[in-house]
Amino acid sequence: MTGADWSDIARFGETVCETLRSVAVQRRALPAFTRLTSSDSGGIYVFDHRYRATMASIVGAPSVLLYEFEELGRRDCTYMQRSMASRFPVHDAMLHPTSRAHRNAPQGRLLQKYGLEHCMLIPLIRNGRTVGAVSIARETGRPPFSIAEQRVADRLARFVSIALINAALHEAIAGVDDDAVAVSGDGDRDGDGDSVETVRMRDEAGVARYAARRRKATALRGTLSAREIEVFELMATGLTNAEMAGELNIAVNTVKQHVKQIFRKLGARSRLEAVHHGYGPPVH
Repeated sequence: MTGADWSDIARFGETVCETLRSVAVQRRALPAFTRLTSSDSGGIYVFDHRYRATMASIVGAPSVLLYEFEELGRRDCTYMQRSMASRFPVHDAMLHPTSRAHRNAPQGRLLQKYGLEHCMLIPLIRNGRTVGAVSIARETGRPPFSIAEQRVADRLARFVSIALINAALHEAIAGVDDDAVAVSGDGDRDGDGDSVETVRMRDEAGVARYAARRRKATALRGTLSAREIEVFELMATGLTNAEMAGELNIAVNTVKQHVKQIFRKLGARSRLEAVHHGYGPPVH
């Protein structure tokens, strides 16, 4: 079995099912889920009775990606439609005949913006009800998900579903106020050393802050020239100055000058800060 054997899956189940807090389940499960499926990024969404995301965690990418995927999903998410119909994980190679078609699809374009490419959406189903979903992705250039990895993801998701239901029941019996459960976007680290961010998707104040930051980011990007935008988007994927020069067929010194102007216009002191300012920082 690719990526994980039965003992790995069993240990994963024991670990997540002994947790009796919804946030803790997500924070504990997500890094192990991405590791066992050989993914570079992953997110867990928890749904309410109307199938709306109420809480989500992410690892390997900024939390702003959660909001963008959820917004895209509300309009048209072929992954969710297919997975809901089949009750089984769905990845890009199943939906698109070629990698080019995937990259040109809405989800593919969004992934590319964050240096990601192949993705899989796994429904979390318990007692016939969808309680959430897990999404995993791989960085650009890596191979697509295999059938074996799809099966591993399905088995891991079954444990996550059980753990989330158990945690919700425990919190209800214990009278835990949902608003009192600790949720943060400060990149807390779990036991494996992976930085996990958790946000409330229906927190009006948080959504308002996100929208304001996105508007500011859009306005800042509007100050860049056409060439600076090309350099900025390549920079956001992690390319070096030399690699960007090769992509754009220009001199390295020219790239350096563009990067300098991008920093000035975005008010940034580093590449990471420039990407946060240009795309919108994570919600805290």
